[in-house]
Amino acid sequence: MTSANRPTKCPDCGGTLLAIKLLGRGPQNSLTGAAVDAEVVHYVYPTDDRSSYLAMFEPAGSIETTTCRDCRRVFLHAIPK
Repeated sequence: MTSANRPTKCPDCGGTLLAIKLLGRGPQNSLTGAAVDAEVVHYVYPTDDRSSYLAMFEPAGSIETTTCRDCRRVFLHAIPK
């Protein structure tokens, strides 16, 4: 699935789906008092291992998110690599 063929209508109520961003809020920074926001944009499978070099996961794909304008349901759309 790509952005071009992602659903545009809510399967529950038929309302219009609007693009949104999901943010993962990090812990509060004790120096500035500000929290760190990071957009959730990738996914991995539970069986994936972290790399031995940086100990980070190699993304299996990206995530696009939408919400229904009418019923407010949130949808996650997986876009494989």
